[in-house]
Amino acid sequence: MAGGGVASKQPAHLSIDVDVNICERHAMSTPSEIPDRASAITSEWMTGALATSFPGSEVTGLEILDEHHGTTGRLRMGVSYAAGTSGPDSVFVKLAPPGQAQQQLVAMTDMGRKEARFYDEIAGEVPMRIPQAYFAAHGERSEYIMVLEDLAAVGCKFTTRLEPLADDQSGQLIGGLARVHAHFWEDPRFDDELSWIPAPMRGEMGAQLVDSSRQQFEDDFPPVFGDLCRLYVEHHDAICDLWDAGPKTLIHGDCHAGNQFVDDGRVGLYDWAVISKSPGIRDVAIYLGNSCPTELRREGQEDWLRTYQRVLAESGVDAPEFDDLWIAYRRTVLYGWVAATTTAGMGDMWQPIEVGMAGMTTATQTCADLDTLGAILEAL
Repeated sequence: MAGGGVASKQPAHLSIDVDVNICERHAMSTPSEIPDRASAITSEWMTGALATSFPGSEVTGLEILDEHHGTTGRLRMGVSYAAGTSGPDSVFVKLAPPGQAQQQLVAMTDMGRKEARFYDEIAGEVPMRIPQAYFAAHGERSEYIMVLEDLAAVGCKFTTRLEPLADDQSGQLIGGLARVHAHFWEDPRFDDELSWIPAPMRGEMGAQLVDSSRQQFEDDFPPVFGDLCRLYVEHHDAICDLWDAGPKTLIHGDCHAGNQFVDDGRVGLYDWAVISKSPGIRDVAIYLGNSCPTELRREGQEDWLRTYQRVLAESGVDAPEFDDLWIAYRRTVLYGWVAATTTAGMGDMWQPIEVGMAGMTTATQTCADLDTLGAILEAL
């Protein structure tokens, strides 16, 4: 989900019978199809999708207000209703993207189905402002759809790496992450009903993309950039082991500025497509490492890590010692650097290039400030 936006998909329409083996059925699921493109979303289908949240409502018309595609399909739709019935005036819909490269990425990472399942099964537990889900469903292959609250329509403001949170809201985000992490801390359901939530992705592809970025940008960055590239390419599997060490919880996994919003002063997160079970410091590190303005991060990072530790403890968690958190933070900001560097290396394919470059520049400075290179080499 990008910046409060929109979407669609175009391959041949998939008709999936929820009562047959093709599609897994969950409590929120009522319509018997998962549309694969905007034109397949009919008034009748939307009536069924909204039925659990707005019983008795009858949709008589839909209008695409905005549509765009990235790693997934997104669209805002205006909704009209039969006399005497009502529901939201507009909704935000996420479904499979139209482009073949994006379809392959979504299928490989399972990100669309994971996010649909998140909204269908556990979003109601999350102690943080997130979009309300009216309907979510997924199939066994790569089919998925979500009908969500239209955050823009209810007055939420969206941040970006170029226009981040206000200075006084960063601590609120860190505290919110701590409450989410505390709720799912070492959750025994990870071995049972939440076993579908994976460990974070790893593999050769990330290292290849980092090396591609090195070839494109090394001459334009300080020497530490090339050193970080070579370190990750050579030791990416061992580095991922470092990041995975410690108590596991549910993490958002991508909580940079482009996935944040503010609702009447409350900081929230959307785009839960890369959730995983991992140490919570990953979420803290990806925000502070590549989205928080450098001077603000330098000034506030120690206090915010202490806030994170304190909120975990207040929530009943056996929180790590501060020194251990600090070391993990120094190592894990490289995770945010990898995310930004691979995005920049893809040009405009995943994000506008200026957004990727801004994140990579900020993350490289963070790694330099914290001597992330030394912290990781010490542990290898």
